[in-house]
Amino acid sequence: MCIIYSGGAPTGLTDVPGETDIRGICAGVPGSLFPGRVSVQYFSLLADISPIRSRKVIQALHGYFVEGLPRGQVCEAHGVGQGYLSVKIKELKILNRKIHDLCRFCLLPGSVTT
Repeated sequence: MCIIYSGGAPTGLTDVPGETDIRGICAGVPGSLFPGRVSVQYFSLLADISPIRSRKVIQALHGYFVEGLPRGQVCEAHGVGQGYLSVKIKELKILNRKIHDLCRFCLLPGSVTT
């Protein structure tokens, strides 16, 4: 669900107990993912909604994006091929970009709820 943005605070999310201001959530969505610069919490959420289900691939991606370890090292440590990890890195970056764009779309002036 998108929130209609009319210039001030998003409609329906301010001064409501228990509600979260979506601007704060979207501000935490990075436009791009960089090795060693992704928080544990954000990575966990991203991994949860991604189609990636292999535990060893997720662990390798965690080592790469959260811990900042080199690709070769995480591939060796988790038994993942470098080419396959590169594909999964790209998939996660695409998913992240879609989330980033979705947040921006939902907060644009004139956005419509559907």
